[in-house]
Amino acid sequence: MVSLSTWISFIFAFFLRKIILKGKEVIMFGGAGGNKFDMLKQMKKMRSQVKTMEKELAGLNFVGISKNKLLSVTLDGKFQMKSIQIEDELLDKKDKNLLEKSIQEAYTKALQDAQAGAAKQMQAMGGFPGLGM
Repeated sequence: MVSLSTWISFIFAFFLRKIILKGKEVIMFGGAGGNKFDMLKQMKKMRSQVKTMEKELAGLNFVGISKNKLLSVTLDGKFQMKSIQIEDELLDKKDKNLLEKSIQEAYTKALQDAQAGAAKQMQAMGGFPGLGM
């Protein structure tokens, strides 16, 4: 599984490398040639935004519940598992396949919610101006 910081770093790197060719000019960060000092300031600001977002996401929790409602998984905003709760009824069934399926369903739901929450948080913070986010 890819951690949130790796995911954000990938997006950050992808958009930093985004170069639009227009005729013979190379346009990067909104202007031909671009001011290197301004580019460095923008990169520093984006790194700061990423760190702030990671701190805020770490405090969020996302709960996924299996379809049979007998198992739940809690992930934090950095996609780290915080807990698994299994109802005794599920354990009493002694059905390994059902247990595995329940874990998978709950984890998948929690992960989807965490990813959506991370995307929403990124938008709420204004994305990354100048990079189309």
